[in-house]
Amino acid sequence: MSKKGIINLQFWSGDRAQAMDVARLIANIEPRHRDEYDFMFSARWDAEHHANTIRDVSCKFNVFTCKTKTHASGWPLGCNYLWLESMHAIYRRIKSGELPRYKWVLTLENDDCPLTRDWLDRLDESFSSMNMAVVGNVVPYPKHHVNGNCLFTTAPEFMDFILGIRKLPKVGWDYFLADRFRWWGWADIPEIRSIWGTRTAQPNLLEQYVSAGVKMLHGVKDGSAIRWAKHNLTGSGRLG
Repeated sequence: MSKKGIINLQFWSGDRAQAMDVARLIANIEPRHRDEYDFMFSARWDAEHHANTIRDVSCKFNVFTCKTKTHASGWPLGCNYLWLESMHAIYRRIKSGELPRYKWVLTLENDDCPLTRDWLDRLDESFSSMNMAVVGNVVPYPKHHVNGNCLFTTAPEFMDFILGIRKLPKVGWDYFLADRFRWWGWADIPEIRSIWGTRTAQPNLLEQYVSAGVKMLHGVKDGSAIRWAKHNLTGSGRLG
């Protein structure tokens, strides 16, 4: 198995701009090219890839792209099939040898934000310390499940399980698959926290999460966490 991981940023036409902010932030944090981690942009069927962002991120990571085909939109089906087809694309390319046998796949959306410069290394260390298929933040509502902004194994049996999923219902995919993910093995780690649907985040809240050991935060909708991280982790209040 490769020691590498792959970051998978998923977006649609309505959130592409903020997703590209996330991608540039992730790249700008790194002082050098990271051979340990690759990056894949997943565009939903209604979105186009952003060439300038791909160019910028390519300075720090090996970059790949995919575009989904199922014409689903809205929540949850648009999100469901964007995730499912993105995972299918990565796992199929791993199995074919087009991509290396990564240790993990980290799925991200436009409301994810690294909170420290060492976030990737710390997530990698935490994942590597466990023999689990799904590693992230276990949230209680509407039932216990791992929020979908998390790390997935590339163990062959788990890849085959995901590749065997063809349809998802009108509920969030992470909630729907919770019992099966639990069976495969999941773990809650303090390095990832989800505050899904949070409209904005004040600096003192973000600093509290950093003090608590959180490395990646999901759920802040208005880009305030991204702007905070841009200012504090790269020394610039500017996105781009």
